[in-house]
Amino acid sequence: MPRRRAHGEGAIYRTADGRVRGSLRLVDPRTGQVVRRYVSGRSQAEVARKLAALRNAAAAGYVPGRLTLADYLPEWLERQKVRWRPS
Repeated sequence: MPRRRAHGEGAIYRTADGRVRGSLRLVDPRTGQVVRRYVSGRSQAEVARKLAALRNAAAAGYVPGRLTLADYLPEWLERQKVRWRPS
């Protein structure tokens, strides 16, 4: 009998077309809302690696998803400061 997954570990399942899919519930640090993120792959091991990378990114404070312009613009401006110089 397969073991149950621990809380926060995510789910891995097979879709109707034969691919393997995984899902993970995360808390978006920008909004505080719980969001579900999905990853797909050809094998269970590949999906498990992608879920682990997603968990690590979430632990570092990054949750991939849709960004609003208000969230994106300050980050973009910080990256562009290096390229700007007085004319």
